[in-house]
Amino acid sequence: MENELIKLTDESGVEPEDTDSEEEIKVPFDPKSIRISTSILSIGQLLHRIKDKAIDLSPDFQREFVWKDGAQSRLIESMLI
Repeated sequence: MENELIKLTDESGVEPEDTDSEEEIKVPFDPKSIRISTSILSIGQLLHRIKDKAIDLSPDFQREFVWKDGAQSRLIESMLI
């Protein structure tokens, strides 16, 4: 089992969680202390970041697929025009 974890870690670059030293959260987080920043990017800026590999389009972990076929097609078409 340990060899399998080492192999997975080497392939993905993601280390497994250390569940032995998990601390229990006793006090909930204060939502006011969480900082979230957003920015609006143009398609050109996104393409530039993809070319510079600043955006990873194939991460080892990712959320479920949410785009519908029509929306994907329109986005791709808008980049080509």
